[in-house]
Amino acid sequence: MTEIALTPQQQEVTDVIRSGGTIHGAIAIAKVLRKDVLAWRREIPHFAAALEQAFSERDLMHRERVMALVDQAYQTSCRLALGTRCRDAPKLVRSARTYS
Repeated sequence: MTEIALTPQQQEVTDVIRSGGTIHGAIAIAKVLRKDVLAWRREIPHFAAALEQAFSERDLMHRERVMALVDQAYQTSCRLALGTRCRDAPKLVRSARTYS
């Protein structure tokens, strides 16, 4: 099956989103109107598919970043709690571990 190429503006919209941007940011960078992007999404199946793929990749990237930050926060809170010898340190560590 032959893949249909996106126009340069359509490609720019999907690239901005894929790299972590928003639809509003993509529209501004690609210098297109919101109504045009909505029309492309509604009327051009290969653009709609590319846009959904870009959103999926962006969302995965954001999830991975959030998980890394959660892990970093957990490690930091454990070090702080254990370093202060506060009476709640073991409870804090147990609570944090239930979410990891």
